[in-house]
Amino acid sequence: MLNYKLHRGFDYGIFGSMVLIVLMGITMIYSGTHAIEWAQDLWIKQAIWFGLGLVGMIGAILFDYQILGKYSRLIYIIVIVLLVCVLFEPSVRSAKSWFILGPFSFQPAELAKLATIIILSEYLSTKKDGLNTLSELLPAIGWVGLPILLILMQPDLGTTLVFLPIFLMMLYVTGIRTLYLVTMTSAVVLIIIITLFVSWIEIQPQLANIGIISFLYKIFGSLEYGIIFLIVLLAIIAGIYYAIKIFFVPEIKFTNFLLSYIIIGVSMFSSLIMDNFLKEYQRKRILVFIDPNIDPLGAGYNIIQSKIAVGSGQLFGKGLLNGTQNQLGFLPERQTDFIFSVLGEELGFIGVTVLLFLFYVIIYRGIAIAFSSRDRFGCLLATGIISMIAVQIFINIGIATGIMPVTGLTLPLVSYGGSSLFITMVSLGIVLNIRLKRYLV
Repeated sequence: MLNYKLHRGFDYGIFGSMVLIVLMGITMIYSGTHAIEWAQDLWIKQAIWFGLGLVGMIGAILFDYQILGKYSRLIYIIVIVLLVCVLFEPSVRSAKSWFILGPFSFQPAELAKLATIIILSEYLSTKKDGLNTLSELLPAIGWVGLPILLILMQPDLGTTLVFLPIFLMMLYVTGIRTLYLVTMTSAVVLIIIITLFVSWIEIQPQLANIGIISFLYKIFGSLEYGIIFLIVLLAIIAGIYYAIKIFFVPEIKFTNFLLSYIIIGVSMFSSLIMDNFLKEYQRKRILVFIDPNIDPLGAGYNIIQSKIAVGSGQLFGKGLLNGTQNQLGFLPERQTDFIFSVLGEELGFIGVTVLLFLFYVIIYRGIAIAFSSRDRFGCLLATGIISMIAVQIFINIGIATGIMPVTGLTLPLVSYGGSSLFITMVSLGIVLNIRLKRYLV
C-alpha cells in the first residue's frame, strides 16, 4: 500500500522534464566550450553537480518539509551571514559573489533565494486572513529587502531582479489588499524607470544640459535635490488633500494620497541606492537593450551576437557543434548567460520548442502542486519556488532575444553553474515532497 502511495504521489512529469532539461544543458555546455582550452572540462563539472543535485533532491523529497518552516529563521540568518562574508572574498569577474572551494565555487546568492522563500512562506502562512495592515506587511518587506541589499553590494543585479516578482506572487497567493499590491508594483516599475533614466544620462552626460531632462536628472540623480523635491511634493499633496476635503469630499482619507507619496519617495531612494552600487558596465548593459547600436562593439555586442545566433538557427538549427556564432567564438558567455542562444542556433526552433515545453511541464505541474497542497505553508513554498524558476526563465530568454537588458542571470537547469543547478534541483525536490505528503498522510 505504501509503495502504491509513493508511486501515485511522485510527480514523474516534473522529475522527467528536469532530467531532460539538465541533459540538454550539459550537451549545450559541451558544444559551447569544447574548443576553449580552459573551459573544456566545464561540462564534466556540470555533470558532477547534476549527480550531487540528484542526491540533494532525494534528500529534499524524503524529509518532512514542515521542518523548513520550524527552522526558517535559522536558515535565513545563516544565509545572511554567508552574504556578508562573501563580500570579503576576492572579486571574480568584477563581483564578490563566490566562495572558491578548490576547483569548485559556491554562490550564496542562489541559496539566499530559497532561504527567503522559506522564511516568507513561514511568515505569510500565519496570516490566514491575508495581509490587511501595513504593520503585517513591513516584516515581509524586511525579509526580502535585506538579501537584496547585500546582493546589490556584490554587485549582482541579475539575482536581485528575481526577488521582487517572487515576493509579489507570494503576496498575491497569501491575499493582500489590492491597494498595497498596486502600491508595491507601482514602486517597482518606477524604480526601473528612474534607474534607466539616471543611467541613460550618466552614459550620455551631454543630455543633462537639456531643459526638462536637466531638471529631472537633478531630482532623481542627487540626494540633496531629491530631498528638497520630496519636501515640496509632500506640501503640495497635503494642500490638494485639504482642498478636496474642505470643498468637495469631506470623508476622503489621507491614506491614498500618502501612499502615492510613499511610492515616489521609495522609488527615488531605491533608484539612488541602485545607482551607487551599479558599475558603469552594468549601466551600459541596462541601456543597450533599447538600442544595442549605442555601443555595438562594447556593451551592445552581446545582444547583437545573441540575436544573430538565435535567428540563424531557423527551424531545425545548424546542428550540434556546427553553430557559427558559437563555434567561432562570436557569442560571449555562451556556457552561462547566453546558452539559450547556443541552443537556438544549433537546435533551431524545434529544439527551443522542446525546451520550452519541458519548462512548461515543470511550471504547470508546480502550480498544480501548490494549489493542491495540504497546508498553507506548502502552498506558499511551492508558489515561491515555481515563481523563482519561471522568472529566471523569462528574464534569461528575454536577454538572449534582446527584449530584456543583460543582467547576468542564468537559465535554470541549463546554464553552467553548480550552485544554481544544485539549489534548483533541491528546490524542485521540495516541490515533489509537498505533492508526496498529500498521499502519505
